[in-house]
Amino acid sequence: MRSTRLRSLPIGLSLAVLALLTTTATAAAATIPIQGGEVDWGIKSSFRAYVKSPIAAGRIEVSGGAVEAADGTYRFPVESGTYDLETHSTSVQAKGAVHFTGHYDADEVPALDLTVADPRVVLEGETGTVFADVASKSLTTGGMEEFPGVEFATLDATAVAPSFEGEAVSLAGIPAELTEAGAKAFAGFYTAGTALDPVGVLAAFSPTPEPTPADPSPSQSSPTTSSSAPVQGPATVPTLPTLKRSPGGAVLGRGGAARIVTVACPAAQACTLRAPRNVRFKAGGRRWSAKVIAPHWILPGRSGRVAVKVPRAALAGLAGGKAKVSLRLVLGVGSESRTQVVEATLKARGR
Repeated sequence: MRSTRLRSLPIGLSLAVLALLTTTATAAAATIPIQGGEVDWGIKSSFRAYVKSPIAAGRIEVSGGAVEAADGTYRFPVESGTYDLETHSTSVQAKGAVHFTGHYDADEVPALDLTVADPRVVLEGETGTVFADVASKSLTTGGMEEFPGVEFATLDATAVAPSFEGEAVSLAGIPAELTEAGAKAFAGFYTAGTALDPVGVLAAFSPTPEPTPADPSPSQSSPTTSSSAPVQGPATVPTLPTLKRSPGGAVLGRGGAARIVTVACPAAQACTLRAPRNVRFKAGGRRWSAKVIAPHWILPGRSGRVAVKVPRAALAGLAGGKAKVSLRLVLGVGSESRTQVVEATLKARGR
C-alpha cells in the first residue's frame, strides 16, 4: 500500500488518526472538524486478483468519488469527520463505492456480486473499526442481501506511527481484520479474523492551502551577486515541546489518577509524544504497576497532559501518602526528538 500523503485534493477529502488519553484544550467545543484527507484501502488484494483472474473473469468498478490507485487500492474522499479533544477519538465518514462482479452466465448475470460503499473509520487509541454499506449476492440463495453500516473490519494501530505535515496527520498501513459480521456481508468468501488489506488514513484539521504564485518580475531593489548559486542560510531547528509540572504536585484523585506533567506543543507544527504504557512504583511494602495515560500526538499550539492511574488497591497502601514514579518521555517535532526523564511524587489527596 502506498504511503498516504497530504496534497491538493478536492474539497471534502479527509481522515483521521488518533491517540489514547487526555489533552488540555482551551477551546469551548469538545470536538473539532476534520477538513481534509482521505481513506486509502484496497479491501483485499487476493480478492481483487481473483475477480480479475480468468476463473472469475470479472470486473471492478468504482463510483461516487472513489478512485483506483496505481497499486490497485482505492481512495475514498471524506465528507465529514470529527476529532474529540478530550477522548482523542476520531470518526470519519468517507464516500464512494467499489463494485466487484464475476462468474457471468450466458445472460451476463454475475454469480459474484459485491459492493463496498461509504466506509466510516472510527479510531480510538490503538484500536479502530471500519464500518461500510455492503451489498452482496448470497452464494446459497442467489439473492442480493443488504448490510447497511456493517462493522466490517477491526483495526490495530499499535505498531503504526503517525506522520505529520503542518496541521495534518496520517497513518499508513494499519492492519485490518474481517469481523464476523463482515464475513457474512462478504457472502462467506472469508471467515472472521481473515486479514484484509491495511488501511491508510489522513486527517487535516485545516483546508489544504493553495500555493501562492511567486512574482515573476525581478526585484529592482534586491542586490545581485556574481554567483548564480543560491545563498544557503542556517538550517532551521524546530522548537521541541516543553514540559510544565502540575502546580501542587501529582495529587491522586478518588479514581487513582494524577497528572504528572503538561506537554506544550509549539504553534509551528504537530508534535509527537512517546511514553511507556505502565510505570512501576512501591507503596505499602509492595510493588505496583500504574497505567500511563498520554497522547501519541498533540496539535500545533495546544497542550497534552501525561497522567498515571494507580490501582484502587494501591491507594490504601501508599505509605505516608506518597510514592515516587519515573517516566521516560520522547518528545518530537518532525524529524527532531529528545528524551526526557520526568520524576514525580504521587500524593494521596489531603496529604
